[in-house]
Amino acid sequence: MIRSQVYRLAHILILVIALIPEPTRLNAQVDTTKIRLDLLRAPTSPGANLLGFAVSDIEKPTDVTDFMVSLQSATNNYTILPTNFAVDLAPFWLFRARGLTTDKMDSRRFGDVFRQSFVVSNAFRNADSTSREFSRNNLYHGMGLKFSVIRGRLSSENRQVLDSIHKLQGRIASGITPGLQEALEKDSTYQQLRRERQRYDPEQEEFRNISELMRKRQDQVVGKLSGGYKEELEALKKLASTFRIQRYGFFLDFAGGMSMEYVNRSFNGARVYNGGAWVSTGANYRNGWTIMALARYLYNPRKIFADDLGT
Repeated sequence: MIRSQVYRLAHILILVIALIPEPTRLNAQVDTTKIRLDLLRAPTSPGANLLGFAVSDIEKPTDVTDFMVSLQSATNNYTILPTNFAVDLAPFWLFRARGLTTDKMDSRRFGDVFRQSFVVSNAFRNADSTSREFSRNNLYHGMGLKFSVIRGRLSSENRQVLDSIHKLQGRIASGITPGLQEALEKDSTYQQLRRERQRYDPEQEEFRNISELMRKRQDQVVGKLSGGYKEELEALKKLASTFRIQRYGFFLDFAGGMSMEYVNRSFNGARVYNGGAWVSTGANYRNGWTIMALARYLYNPRKIFADDLGT
């Protein structure tokens, strides 16, 4: 348990690395009068895509607190339904990527790939009088999900960086762990919390609350002990700041979503507005070439090709 607490120091840096977007597999900037090659990519936010949200307008919280702040703002302190609000939630990363290791970042097991790539997309839209796509009298709600079934391997450069991070973690942990137990035994705050917790049963809420306070205090003690490893921590920060995920090889992604239209903003008048499912596959190569294919089904599409805004 103590050793796992020590790893929290460097674990945050791994989260930063893993949340850096993967380089675009195919980035084609062409004239809008031509067929766009990026149609071969499934939408990253299917729920918001179906309601025409721009990527820059989609909230992407990285932790629960960030999400609650966004939701509170969108609902006027939880008093109304959100309007013109879109959010992508990645549960694995939202809850601090529990169980993540450097090896699992390059794992091709479906369970690891699914957990790390699963995204839930949610969006609400109220149209104004200038909208041609939506009725201003109705409310629209889009829902969707996206995940990878198969993903490519990390590049050799990425693996070297992750190996370096793993070694630095080990060096810090091996140096701090031996003295951590002694430091906790001498820490009056931690010991007071420990004695207070003994008054409650593990099933009681007070026991859980005090345990959380003990964990936070333990993190503070670890932080003090890590002062002698500034060089290693700086090296971790430098690696994280320059790291960009690059994957090569075969990939298979799925995205799907559906949006509802609430006539006169009444839940009794709900009906399906549109929907879609996308399966994209292909392979990335180190020489810059990418082979891609897309199969998709769109319910009641308005145009032959759907752009990034779903129009």
